[in-house]
Amino acid sequence: MRCPSRFRSSLGAGVFLALLVLASLTGQTAESTETGVIPYRAIAAIYEGFAQLEPKEKLVLSVRILPAAKVKPASEIELQIRSRQGVILLKRTAAGDLQNFPWTPELRKENPEVASNQPKGSLLLKTAIGVRYSGKLVEKAAWYRDALNQANAALKLQGGRFSLVTPSLKTLTFNFDPGSRATLQVRSGREQEFRADELGKARLEVSRDLPSDNADLILSEVPLSVSAD
Repeated sequence: MRCPSRFRSSLGAGVFLALLVLASLTGQTAESTETGVIPYRAIAAIYEGFAQLEPKEKLVLSVRILPAAKVKPASEIELQIRSRQGVILLKRTAAGDLQNFPWTPELRKENPEVASNQPKGSLLLKTAIGVRYSGKLVEKAAWYRDALNQANAALKLQGGRFSLVTPSLKTLTFNFDPGSRATLQVRSGREQEFRADELGKARLEVSRDLPSDNADLILSEVPLSVSAD
């Protein structure tokens, strides 16, 4: 869906939050500027939607500002909230995740512009729900089974009245550095080993590869993230 705001919104593979975000993005825009802007409420609605999910303790929200396809920024992406109370600079990780977005009732009411230093139409707003890494290199399969159930519940909520035809998430992808030699081992009476591919991704189909809640899932190293598909 193309968004008339100066950022565009993307919902790709995996579990993504719609939660009325697309509707929020179709409103206000600053026609007078040549750099990208988006209303504060459009981003705040993502955090509000995630806050309403229950349970969610094994899920993690990602809100990213990224270059659009085939766009190579000439300078580092900078973002700021232009509030009446002053300019608030926003920080991004190397992967584009917002780190310090101030989600407050005062800013929600004011709804200031979130502005970039990039040309209009060159940035992408991408939101996703991922599975939280348990913090342990050796974890019971039950932990990740439950996390996948929470992710499916979030997807069903997003689907609303179409939830009966919403596909279920069945696969966990453990994301490591590209070129990593990371492995996943599953021990449940017999051993299986799964190696990360050239992109650093190691995939498990939960119902097939984690046959028992008591199975042990053993990671050779800490993943960058875990996603569900």
